[in-house]
Amino acid sequence: MYSDKNITNYNALSWSYQVCKEWGYIQDGSNVPDDRLPLISRLLTISYLTQVCRYAFNITTPPNVNAVNKYGGFNISYPRLATIGGQADPWRPATALATLSEPDVLNQTSTPSEPVILIQGAVHHWDENGLFPNETTPNLPPAPVANAQRQIVEAAQGWMVEWKAARL
Repeated sequence: MYSDKNITNYNALSWSYQVCKEWGYIQDGSNVPDDRLPLISRLLTISYLTQVCRYAFNITTPPNVNAVNKYGGFNISYPRLATIGGQADPWRPATALATLSEPDVLNQTSTPSEPVILIQGAVHHWDENGLFPNETTPNLPPAPVANAQRQIVEAAQGWMVEWKAARL
């Protein structure tokens, strides 16, 4: 799946490329001290977990996390950047929606240029992964997810209006 560079294979490649190039997010268990039980298997080494970087993209260097962190780290800010996630997402503590003791994105006002959407009761990818037409009911997707999806569409439509106006 990592050698298929067809646009239809975007799901297998897009996140992996971001991880390999800039995000990092590589969780290995190889550096856990021997006297402690690892949360992640010690067999999951950096070399093993970055195989996709080498096989799919010929990336052999560590990710340049500064390329993203320069925009604010947990306080990331950039025009036309939506910060969206589930309130119950297990990855939330590693995102800009983490609840920190210092001011963070959650303390910022959501704007049309930089919407901040914390979806109540939602988990990872609920806003992104839709339902098949035969699965949609009055209760699915849940109201907070459907509302977030509407907000995302509205923001993207506004950005496209700005883009078209700038090209005139």
